[in-house]
Amino acid sequence: MVPVDMPGKEQDRRRAPRVPLVAKGQVVNRSMAGAGAFEAVSADVSEGGLRLVSSRGDSLSLHDFLVINFPNPDSGNTIECKAQVVWVSRSYADKQGAWSFGCSFFQTPPDTVLHLMVRAHRDGGRA
Repeated sequence: MVPVDMPGKEQDRRRAPRVPLVAKGQVVNRSMAGAGAFEAVSADVSEGGLRLVSSRGDSLSLHDFLVINFPNPDSGNTIECKAQVVWVSRSYADKQGAWSFGCSFFQTPPDTVLHLMVRAHRDGGRA
């Protein structure tokens, strides 16, 4: 089953402010062979990571390594982010899916993160 570890405000380790970013992406769990890709919607992004929402969040565990691909509307290419799951929660469910999960960027180039942040600011959080 899914270990759930959602820090409360007093335990919040976030170092950078979050910016709303609603964008659909494809997620591949690199920690599970043959797990396949699933769709998720980003909720927000910071220089350290992002929060995603998906009905498939129950297939994730803490410390899973993910590859998340977002379409880049500016170029038509894909924006690839590598991240590690740091929390999974059903209590943060919203209309995009049944599970929320927080991810810390891992081996994602700073210019990729910057591109997501600029996009979030430019598009008012909607992509």
